[in-house]
Amino acid sequence: HFSTDGNSIDGIFFDRMDFVVGMNRIFIVLQNYECAILAFCLMDNHLHFILYGKLDECNRFMHDYVRRTSIHIHSRHGHQRHMSQVPIHYQTISDQRYLKNAICYVVKNPPVAGLPYTYYDYPWSSGALYFRSKGEWTSPGWIKDRLKRSTSLSYTEVRNLFRLDSIEYDVPMTGEIV
Repeated sequence: HFSTDGNSIDGIFFDRMDFVVGMNRIFIVLQNYECAILAFCLMDNHLHFILYGKLDECNRFMHDYVRRTSIHIHSRHGHQRHMSQVPIHYQTISDQRYLKNAICYVVKNPPVAGLPYTYYDYPWSSGALYFRSKGEWTSPGWIKDRLKRSTSLSYTEVRNLFRLDSIEYDVPMTGEIV
């Protein structure tokens, strides 16, 4: 679970356009790294990503995403080196119960922060991908393709990790999730 410190700066995304570009940036940056995004949330002053892959690769993805976001803020709003001092934290996810809790934490971040959204309606997170169709995996194809290429779990095994009707899983953890 990678995240930035929301208390270190006033904002990352200042308006709808910043969020739209930030969402597109996820896909663009991900193309350069062998990791998969299992969940994410872009908040106005911090970020959350649950990533699956080698720790070094996931760490490079996160730092590149933050660097490119800082470049965007500079070019659009004139804030130079805006995110250069933003701490990036990570916590390795060691078991599947913790994985489910971390994903829930990430997608429930907006309503817990007091934003007027449910966890499945916040447009700048993966919440709708999990909860829009009850009990089904509804992620876009690019996530499915990325999971097939970069993890040792099959797509079906990953999908079963996030079944909403179960807390215990019998799929072995064969990669690092952070």
